[in-house]
Amino acid sequence: MAGSPNERLALLFRDWFRAHPEAVPAYAAFKRTLAGAVADTGTYADVKDPVVDLVVTVAEPWAAATGWRP
Repeated sequence: MAGSPNERLALLFRDWFRAHPEAVPAYAAFKRTLAGAVADTGTYADVKDPVVDLVVTVAEPWAAATGWRP
């Protein structure tokens, strides 16, 4: 939904990676490895969520420092 916290999170996540392309290969490798290691999407999401939280933990200060807005 436009303007929702989930939309903000998705855009922040995307834009932080755009601003930090050096982080993209490691995140992509993590996702590939995880996809090959789990059999169902529920487990995939459960394992991936804490990694997303870590990215957001560094993306929030970046957003504040740069004046980022969705």
